Amino acid sequence: MTKAAQSAEIAYRARHSHLSTEDPILAKPNYSFEKRQRELAKKQKKAEKLQRKAMPGDAPDQAEEPQTEGDAPAVEGAAEA
Repeated sequence: MTKAAQSAEIAYRARHSHLSTEDPILAKPNYSFEKRQRELAKKQKKAEKLQRKAMPGDAPDQAEEPQTEGDAPAVEGAAEA
């Protein structure tokens, strides 16, 4: 490449800084976007939790008494004495 061509390329790259390979400009992190996304995720999780609590029949009934070892159903193939 001739000296004139190099000068022209340098001048072109100076006018179009996004083409420069020597000093790339890094994007700044958008913290407010990230914070908003976290807040939306929290809201969604909370809404799903409330919806699960409001659904009858999915969760075991709290009024039932817990099973004891004597009340547990027999397992298939288990020897009973």
